[in-house]
Amino acid sequence: MYHFQELTLQRSGIEKKRLVIQFEDESMAIVAQFLMTEVGSNGATFIDKMVSVEKEQIPKFEGTGNLFAWHVTKETSVIEDVYYDAEEQIGYKPIELKTTDLKEFITVWTKTYEAWKNGASI
Repeated sequence: MYHFQELTLQRSGIEKKRLVIQFEDESMAIVAQFLMTEVGSNGATFIDKMVSVEKEQIPKFEGTGNLFAWHVTKETSVIEDVYYDAEEQIGYKPIELKTTDLKEFITVWTKTYEAWKNGASI
């Protein structure tokens, strides 16, 4: 379904390591980019808001980040690329998925990312 990989980036003699997640299903590339770009190491914040939606403390959780917008309701979640242009074929097509699935992806990403930052090998 998905796997994690550590990439080493080099430029002008500077080396940086990055953790990436890749889904086997190409239509899930937007979810991978969302996790790496918007969620990053702030997964707990996303999970807290999603739990509030699940418990019906708030009707929805929406936001816009650097590249993506998200709309989370109790049953479904939509992730949109704010730069998507269907005519020009730029960016990622929006995706709708079950909120429980998105919550699981965020949880796994956050745990894996934190472990990697603390020196665990992936």
